[in-house]
Amino acid sequence: MEEQIKCEIIKSQITLLDRFYRVIGDGYNPAIISFSYNLKSKIEPESIFIYKSHNDIGEPWYYQQNILPSKEVVINLSHRLKELLEWNMKHVVGFEQILKSEYRMAEFSEIYQVIYEQIIDLTSGWNSESTQFLIDTKDGSYRKFLFISETSKSMVFEFGNYTH
Repeated sequence: MEEQIKCEIIKSQITLLDRFYRVIGDGYNPAIISFSYNLKSKIEPESIFIYKSHNDIGEPWYYQQNILPSKEVVINLSHRLKELLEWNMKHVVGFEQILKSEYRMAEFSEIYQVIYEQIIDLTSGWNSESTQFLIDTKDGSYRKFLFISETSKSMVFEFGNYTH
């Protein structure tokens, strides 16, 4: 039950952060962040990447040819999570004038630090394996997925930085 509560808190924080991106953004070079979890079974990459879509990106062949080859085993989860959060944050800051002051950057970094610490706290007791996948849409936009999985539970983070 405690893990469920912690996951819901993380989900709420990430949802609010994603909404904040939409408020401050111009809609042209957005960043996204999302989180999903399952504490009863492992989330398989195919369940995330294969779906009905209006373009080829959700097709099984696209997954096999373009996404699966990008699979990377993450050795140091703490380092990679921090790296992905910073990558996402730098994209937002790069396009949004409101965040360019030193004061605002300190506040923004605090938000990320709180989320980071909660994720590390939750997963510290897990005997987990982590993998990362990349979707490169070939237009300067990238989506990075971080899977943190144990035998019977998983969480998935999506970090998207779009350039149009």
